[in-house]
Amino acid sequence: MMASPKQDIVALPEEESDKVHSAVVIQAPSTAVKELLENAVDAGARMVSVKVNSVLDTIVVDDNGSGVGMAGREGVGKPGYSNKDQNLGTYGFRGQALGAIAVQSEHVTIHTRTTDSNDNGCLVEITQNNHTVSVQHKAIPGTTVTVTNLFGHVPVRKVFWSDPARIRRQWNFIVQLCMAVNIVNPTLHVSLWKDSFLAAKADAKPVSTFEASVKAVLGDKIFSALERLTAEDAEGRRLELYVPVVGQKGVAATRSGDDRIFPFLNKRYVRWRAGVSVVKGKWSQRRPPSCTRDPVVVLSLTLPAAEVDINVCPQKSEVFLLNESRALDLLATALSKQTDLPDSDGWVPAQPLREASPSADLFLVDKGGISAVGRAESEEEEEADDRNVTQDEAPPPSPSSPSPSPSPSPSPSPSPSP
Repeated sequence: MMASPKQDIVALPEEESDKVHSAVVIQAPSTAVKELLENAVDAGARMVSVKVNSVLDTIVVDDNGSGVGMAGREGVGKPGYSNKDQNLGTYGFRGQALGAIAVQSEHVTIHTRTTDSNDNGCLVEITQNNHTVSVQHKAIPGTTVTVTNLFGHVPVRKVFWSDPARIRRQWNFIVQLCMAVNIVNPTLHVSLWKDSFLAAKADAKPVSTFEASVKAVLGDKIFSALERLTAEDAEGRRLELYVPVVGQKGVAATRSGDDRIFPFLNKRYVRWRAGVSVVKGKWSQRRPPSCTRDPVVVLSLTLPAAEVDINVCPQKSEVFLLNESRALDLLATALSKQTDLPDSDGWVPAQPLREASPSADLFLVDKGGISAVGRAESEEEEEADDRNVTQDEAPPPSPSSPSPSPSPSPSPSPSPSP
C-alpha cells in the first residue's frame, strides 16, 4: 500500500534534484555524445575526435578548442554551473550537460588547457562523491573529456541500454550525428572511432563553403549524383537542398534506409517531418522504376531567429516555427527547379509531386541521433530502426534487373526510438 503523501512542500535534497535534472538532459549514449560534441563546437574547435567502446558506456571526446578558462575550473562539471550564453548562439545544453553526465557516470575526467601562456593545463576528476581539480600538463590547448561507465549510477537505464539491438541503433545514431556536425560546419573536422575502428571522417576538410562540406563528408561518388537546388524569399528565408538527380545516375545517391537524410534548421541538425516527407515523396515519383531505395538528402533551411523557438523542451527535441507553411513553400520552389533528365532507355519521370498540405508548425529533432528521447517502441519502429543500421552504400542496380512498380509516396519515417 502506498504511503500517504505529506501535506507540506519541501525542497528536494540536492543529490536527488541533481539526479532528476540529469536524467532529463542525458537519456541515452547518443545524447551524451551529442552534448560533448556540441560543447567542442561551442569552444571553437577545428578538430574533434570522438571515441566510444563497443557497448557505448565509455566515451572520449578530444578537441582543440579554446579550453576551459582558469577562473572557472572549480565549477566544471558541477550541476548549475555554465559558461554558455543563454541565447541561440550556442549548441550545448546551456552548459548543463557535462554536470548531468557526471551525475550518471562512475567517473568523468576533463583535461583542459587554454592558449594563455601561464596555463600549463589542469585535470578535473568527478566521481559520485568527489570533485577535484589539479594541475596536470597538457601538451596542446583544448579539452579532453573521458566518461567511464555511463549510467553506472542508474541501474535500470544501464540495463536498458545494454541490449544489443539498442546498442546497434544508438551506434547508428552516433554515426549520423557526427556526419551531420561535419556537414554543417565547413571548417570543422570530426572523426569517429569505435574501439580501434575508424567509422567516420572527412579528410578533405576544412573547407570554405557548405557545398564543399557536403562533398567532403558524403564523398565524390554520392556528391556527383546529387543536384543542388536553392530558393529564398523577400523576408530572408533561405533553402539549400541536395537531392539525387533524376534518372539512373541518381541511384548512386541512395540507401536501403533513410539514415542519410540530413535536415538542418539554422545550422541545427533536426528532423523536419513535413519537409522530409515532401522530398521522399518527390523522389518516389521521379526515381527509376528499378529503384526502391531511399534518397541521400541534405537540406539546410535558414529562418529569421524570431520565427524559431528552440527551447520547447530540455533536449530540444521539438522546435516550434512561427509559420511552417512558408518553409514548405520554399521547399516546393526549390524542388520545382530540379532538372528533368530522362534515362537513356526512354524512361520519363512521373509528373511533379502535388503540393503538400502543411502539417503542424513543428520541427522535430532527430530523437535518435540528436536527443534519443525515450518513448514507447512499437514493432514497426523496431523494424524501421533495424533497416536503418549503418551499412555501406550499395552499387546502383543493373538496368537489366527486374523492375518493380514504383511505390507510392512514403509517409514520414518515425523518429528513431531508443
